[in-house]
Amino acid sequence: MKKCIEILEFEDKETQAGKKYVRFRTSEGWMSCFDSKSNEELKKRSGEKAVNCEITESGEFKNIKKFLGDASETPQVEIETPGPVKTNGKKEMYVSYVKDIFCQLVGRISQKEFDDKIENEGIENLMNIAIRVIKKAEKSF
Repeated sequence: MKKCIEILEFEDKETQAGKKYVRFRTSEGWMSCFDSKSNEELKKRSGEKAVNCEITESGEFKNIKKFLGDASETPQVEIETPGPVKTNGKKEMYVSYVKDIFCQLVGRISQKEFDDKIENEGIENLMNIAIRVIKKAEKSF
């Protein structure tokens, strides 16, 4: 996928097999790049500019496949908005956890207060709290 990212810093690395690559800390987290031409260009832009790159994801790893140009010089690539949590096939489990937290939050509100004060927006806020708790817990492990 094509993304516009900012290069914050980099470090030269080498695989166990001796292949050289560069690890970049970006606005999207750490990413590795094995393309030497792209590495040269990205190193020049560290801490300065937003760049367009082709990014690949494999499980929890993100790699820069190719440098596509500075965001100011090329048409800016559409930045993807975060979607649902990647659950690795465990969606039902996470939904269940969110439901349990939501029910506990709602259970702490009296029926009278719920009927008098909580509107649809309040219910959505409680659900968003439950979702954030599960996302944070997932990142912690």
